[in-house]
Amino acid sequence: NNVLPSDKQLIDAIEAISTYHDKNHPINDSILVFWPQTFNQSTDVWYCEPVNLNGLVKDFETFSKYVKTILEDIGLSKLWDIIDFYVFLTNAFVIPADFDDTFINVGFGAMLKNYQTISKQPYQAWLQNNTNLVHSMEALKKYAYKPFSKEVDNNLIDPRTYYYMRDFLYEARAQNKPLAIAVTWVENLSENRAEFYKDYRMPFNVNNVDLTVCANVIYGITSAVISDLIEEKGWFDDDLQMVYENTSSLISWEIAHNLSSRPELSLTYYPALFNFYWFTSRTSNLLNSFDNLSYPVLERVKIMLSKSLQTYATEDILKRAVHEQDYVYFDEFLGDGDKNIFGKPVKHGDDRICSTAMAINSLFYIWTRKEQLVQNAPPDVMDTISKGCDWLSEYVLSSEYKTMNAFFSGSVKTPLDSPFSYPANYIQFLNGTIPDNDNDAIIDDDLVVGVSGFIPKPQYDQMLKQKHFGQITPVVFNGYNANGNKFSFPFWSSDSFTYSAALLALTKCKQLIF
Repeated sequence: NNVLPSDKQLIDAIEAISTYHDKNHPINDSILVFWPQTFNQSTDVWYCEPVNLNGLVKDFETFSKYVKTILEDIGLSKLWDIIDFYVFLTNAFVIPADFDDTFINVGFGAMLKNYQTISKQPYQAWLQNNTNLVHSMEALKKYAYKPFSKEVDNNLIDPRTYYYMRDFLYEARAQNKPLAIAVTWVENLSENRAEFYKDYRMPFNVNNVDLTVCANVIYGITSAVISDLIEEKGWFDDDLQMVYENTSSLISWEIAHNLSSRPELSLTYYPALFNFYWFTSRTSNLLNSFDNLSYPVLERVKIMLSKSLQTYATEDILKRAVHEQDYVYFDEFLGDGDKNIFGKPVKHGDDRICSTAMAINSLFYIWTRKEQLVQNAPPDVMDTISKGCDWLSEYVLSSEYKTMNAFFSGSVKTPLDSPFSYPANYIQFLNGTIPDNDNDAIIDDDLVVGVSGFIPKPQYDQMLKQKHFGQITPVVFNGYNANGNKFSFPFWSSDSFTYSAALLALTKCKQLIF
């Protein structure tokens, strides 16, 4: 028998989520933020930041000059440079509202609407703070990345996004195909200029395209259309369908091309690959639950996602499986670059439970239709699922492995993946001043570095040969645990996420296999 949450549990969760509606917008507009907001009376703005992390940094700033002096006196000035760089990066943690949380909330609402066959109260509670979902859709269209537009507010993007996405853009340009792709932040450059000193700003003052955010946006839109979540007629118009299809095309293209071999750039804030595969497979699974879809664009997206997931994503997942006796498990990167007391490499598999669960969940959602495994599911897929479930059953509640994951991170994860290391054609300060050249001395939190519009391949290839802010553009990613990579980066982990993922995987195993 299914164990269902009580109405109180669901309503408590709904009320908690409602506190993350961006208070700079009318609450019913359903624009959400990632961290708690604090009201600044002097600026009349609610700003968003990680309270624990930024609180530590602010405390540090009060005595930083003394730390710097001490480190320099004992010959550790390089250590101060590292500390100072980390403090600079924390400026990226004062952020505006985002489309990731916004559209996860939309998908949550669709789930609650469908849950009304069991209980109506949770959906009614959710509706109280979500009566203007059309505003979320309008915002998505307004802020979408349009590389072939002439408007800077539409065509400006993080240099790292342009780098990993450029081959996709070349193909679109050759086909004379207009593009509008979902971005991360609910803000553009003009608004960032106005809100910067009110602590409501994009990291590095420029928007980006994160494939995991894209996957959650697509799921939110798909579930909203299929469940008739929004009553207003015409909300899923041609412009929104364009964003929906273009974003889905990008996801499918990147899956087919190994995320451009740069997962640290394409999964900008969400480095866990198996999470991305599952978020994408949810949409494919939902679309494949229906023989007839209400819009042709839904059918096209269903076909493209199914192809990329059943072919390329499945192949990649199976390739990453570790076979050990009668078990299969998966690792991402946490704890796999460690050394023992003798200096020998050792893999602790700190994210092994979560990674295994999410890999198995991805395969389930890719290869099931209407809660049934498809008849032509490859034998190695079935074998991997079965042995992965056996491994989870054995270890998920043991104390042998940690229950860590990297469900969120900062966008800078290595010394060479900051936006300043990549070609850019738009470099200026927020006040409009254009620097004479790009060098380390001018890097500050009010500097804007981005790619505006489309750069033809021959021109971009030449730019790749040049240094940017004194750095050679890194063209190869060797992994977060690569030899010699001593750089650490902040990430967020959740035990609850790990146990929820494992519970879902084991439930699917019981329903569909055992």
